[in-house]
Amino acid sequence: MRVRVKKDKNNIPKALRNIRELNRKKAVIGYHTKNHTEMVAGVQEFGARIPVTDKMRAYLASQGMPLKESTKEITIPERAFIRIGFDKGVDDVYRLVEKYIDEAVAGSLPAKAFLEMLGDEMRDQIRDHADDLRSPANHPFTAEEKGKNDPLEESGHMIDSMEVKVK
Repeated sequence: MRVRVKKDKNNIPKALRNIRELNRKKAVIGYHTKNHTEMVAGVQEFGARIPVTDKMRAYLASQGMPLKESTKEITIPERAFIRIGFDKGVDDVYRLVEKYIDEAVAGSLPAKAFLEMLGDEMRDQIRDHADDLRSPANHPFTAEEKGKNDPLEESGHMIDSMEVKVK
């Protein structure tokens, strides 16, 4: 009787390569370009204290919002839409990980596509939270100017500009 041994089709080396690739990459959600939108998002996320200048005082008065002489700064309250949106959405992202991690390790779902999917889900969770956020409310002058009390939305540009990049 003759016995023939075929080469083992072990997928462990491929899985280890895929795991290493997943460990080298990450999905980064946020504002990736230093511009006005990124600055406004930062001010909304962390709040700001803005010193009142004579020019600002004159401008606000011309718009129908005269400041008291004692007003030395304007405070924009913190509206932590990114951090809180992340906290609220992380369980949904974990569910996606559980659903697709086997495919990512096996290689049928490329690491970049897997991480983009997770990043897109997190970005969408943050956007949903930002869309729903109503507190702290806009200053009455701002709400009147906008025609609504939707603190993080005027045109939708800031929320829509949030991006996912796999690095």
